Amino acid sequence: MLMIFQQMCGINPLLFFGQRLFKKSGISFLIIPLYVTHLLSTVIMCFIVDKFGRRKLLMLGALGMLLCNSLLGVYLQLFIIPNYNEYYKNINLFDEDIRVLEPFNVKYDPKYSLLAFLCFFLFILCYSIGWGPLPYLFMSELFPPRLRGLSCSTVLIVNWVFSLIATASFFIPPLEVDIVTWIFCVFCLISIFFVYFFVPETKDKTLEEIEHYYQMNQQWLNYLF
Repeated sequence: MLMIFQQMCGINPLLFFGQRLFKKSGISFLIIPLYVTHLLSTVIMCFIVDKFGRRKLLMLGALGMLLCNSLLGVYLQLFIIPNYNEYYKNINLFDEDIRVLEPFNVKYDPKYSLLAFLCFFLFILCYSIGWGPLPYLFMSELFPPRLRGLSCSTVLIVNWVFSLIATASFFIPPLEVDIVTWIFCVFCLISIFFVYFFVPETKDKTLEEIEHYYQMNQQWLNYLF
């Protein structure tokens, strides 16, 4: 579930297609600072994860991404004029024409271009301090050694399947880009509650203590049912 939420927050579609939005908005010169922020914030997370804990960073990151996706959805609905033609209504995913990968075939109001950049900037910052690296950290901590190989492989398959789904949603009709953004908002909101109710805090705990935590929970469930 952590891997599903990691992809369905919308990070890969925004990274893949964000540069096109910036280019059409006239702020393409801000792309490099955006990706530098992604790098630096991930490095910073390595030093704060054991201080603030996994759960807090995940919930804080999800809340930040929810707000950013909401603002981006408002931007796409209010300040962008659709410019679709018949070609884009009949997209063939196997067409070699590069235009099938262009989800932003729209006209932009340049006065609000910086709002789009601010949404992207804060979104990547929130993602990098939480949902970017932490699901992989949990993957190495939560599975017992005897199951780790098969479990990690399965989790990574799920991760990339949902990466494909999230990315394809940006250019598969009948979904519009702004509608997809609101769908990402819903996943961000659900992820907050999922972390709060189901994800244990593993800060300062050994692998043996984490495995004992799940064993105790299983014993409690067996007693209850």
